[in-house]
Amino acid sequence: MAELKMKSNTVSAVDLFKCIFAICVVAIHTMAFKDHGESAYFAFTYCITSFAVPYFFVCSGYFLGRKIYGKDLQKSDYRLIIKNYAQRLLKPYLIWGCWYFLIVLVNEIVRNHKNVIEALKSGIHNWIVSSPGGGDYGMFKLS
Repeated sequence: MAELKMKSNTVSAVDLFKCIFAICVVAIHTMAFKDHGESAYFAFTYCITSFAVPYFFVCSGYFLGRKIYGKDLQKSDYRLIIKNYAQRLLKPYLIWGCWYFLIVLVNEIVRNHKNVIEALKSGIHNWIVSSPGGGDYGMFKLS
C-alpha cells in the first residue's frame, strides 16, 4: 500500500476557511436563508457571506507572497511572477464572467422584458461598477 504524503506547504487553516467561504459564495448566489425572513437573510448576507470574496483575494495575495518570500529575486523576476499570477487569475474571471453576463442578459430580456439595448447597457454598467454578476451596487444602480 502506497504511503500518502502530506504537502509541507499546505496550511490547514487557510484550506478550512477556503472551504467555508466557498460555501458562503454559493449561499450568496442561491440567496440562502431568504425564506427564513428578510432580517435573517440580510444579516447572513451582509455580516457573514460578505467576507467570502475578499477572503479569496487575500488568499491570492498570501500565496503570491509565499511564492516570492525569502527568494533572492531580481526586480524583473518579481514583475514576471506578478504578471503570470495576474494572467492566471484574469483568464477564469473573464471566461466565467462572460458566461454569467450572457445568462443575465438573456434573463433580463426574457423575464424582465427589457429590450436588448437596455439589457446590454444595464449589464455593462453592472460589470464596470461591481462585477460580471452585478452584485449589490446600491447608489450606482441605473434607474
